Amino acid sequence: MTTTAQTTADLSVRRSDQAAPTAALVPYTDRLLDDLVDFHARTLLPGGRKFPTSDVGVGDGIAGHVPGTAVVLRAGHEIAGYAALFAPQVPGAPGWHANVVHAREISDGSAGLLWSHIVEAFHLHRPHAAGVGHLRVFESRAHDAALRAAAAHGFTEERRFHARRRPLTPADRKAPETPGLTTIGWDEVFDLGLTEQVRHVQYVSFLEHFGGLSKSPSAWEHHLRGPIFAPELSVAVLADDQAVPTVVGALLASRYTDDSSGVRESQAHADYIGVLPEWRRRGVAEAAIRAHLSRAVERGYAAASLGVDTVNDAANRVYHRLGYEISGGSAAFRLDA
Repeated sequence: MTTTAQTTADLSVRRSDQAAPTAALVPYTDRLLDDLVDFHARTLLPGGRKFPTSDVGVGDGIAGHVPGTAVVLRAGHEIAGYAALFAPQVPGAPGWHANVVHAREISDGSAGLLWSHIVEAFHLHRPHAAGVGHLRVFESRAHDAALRAAAAHGFTEERRFHARRRPLTPADRKAPETPGLTTIGWDEVFDLGLTEQVRHVQYVSFLEHFGGLSKSPSAWEHHLRGPIFAPELSVAVLADDQAVPTVVGALLASRYTDDSSGVRESQAHADYIGVLPEWRRRGVAEAAIRAHLSRAVERGYAAASLGVDTVNDAANRVYHRLGYEISGGSAAFRLDA
């Protein structure tokens, strides 16, 4: 009897046999994790990454994939990339996604191996009712080989995002006070028992965001315990006029490694900036960002960064006013069933 996982692995090996002898796909196993860590340590990617170069960080980006769909691209004796397919977090939801990671300098044929595998795996595993499901991949707009591979495999560009970067200076160390608001660090959030309030702010703020980024309780716990979350750079904003501590805004951060310029730079990255709807346009987001920048300077960061939809004019105006300039961009690419 042939299992689905075996079928997917067989597809990988079969395509590898047809490719150039120096490029081959092999099924991912945990024994290859150290090789992937080394790949990230030595390879400048067109965009960047939020996870640390460690077995925990790299492994977290593969964990939870559809069994049998994770593959590694070998070029000679070295790793040149990898890919994995992920089912929707909510059973029955239409949105599947994939991580496709490969070096900037890669041939179209080698990139095509990874993208072909992901497309075949998606069609193999998705519900087979006509028109059910779509596959989404996020990719740097500066990654030419990936853009060509996406187009060649039927993906269309769905949404664009700005990468914004801001240099940090000693003046950022002291965050200005905002009347009526108090910012606290993550230690205080935890000590005051406010983590669920922060999750609620994140959930409400991103409920209608592109890609469905609102976090369920289980996804929230995974995020807080995972290698991406940087509690030392994260803050919550409290309303001073409430009888009990009440979170009205929050900024959840990560430690971002940016390779886009060709020189590796560590950045304090704002992953999620959320404000309760009734508290918007009252300085909450700016207070959170200023407190985040202060913590970044205290910890020796020279730059801060964030990502934002190109069509989010209000947010882009705020970020520009606070010194975040466009430094690059990415896009979501979609393949419909």
